[in-house]
Amino acid sequence: MENTNDKKTEETNTKQPANQRAATSDENKGELLAELQKNIMAKDKQIESLKNSTGTFKEDINRLNVSLEKAVKSYRNMVVKAHPEIPEELISGKTVDEIDTALEQAKKIVTRVKQSLEKEAVPDDVPVGAPTRTRENADKLSPREKIQYAIGGNY
Repeated sequence: MENTNDKKTEETNTKQPANQRAATSDENKGELLAELQKNIMAKDKQIESLKNSTGTFKEDINRLNVSLEKAVKSYRNMVVKAHPEIPEELISGKTVDEIDTALEQAKKIVTRVKQSLEKEAVPDDVPVGAPTRTRENADKLSPREKIQYAIGGNY
């Protein structure tokens, strides 16, 4: 089918005088050129609108980043207040996930420190109550040692 169409156009072209073919092709070229110029102008308008929307998106992204930072700081402050037994310096991060991870690690650290302090705080076997006091036998002391003992000095 393509061959018959091609042959018909070739026959039409060969039957038309050369001047008419040149004029027809010049008209077609002019129409094509005008259409291409319209397409170019439309594409230029699209490009300009896309550039403008890109600027708007950048502003939106910056505004959202600022809001996100505020929200993360607020979340961190709430976590610090909710866990007063954990030092504030151990809870850090720039995202909620990082803060949660830091909190879990801080809890483990605090637990280990508490356990080690509890082990140290447990005294060895200490008898309940004070030992009975005995009086020293003063019979064996010299008179001078007895006087020193009486006034609380060493003998």
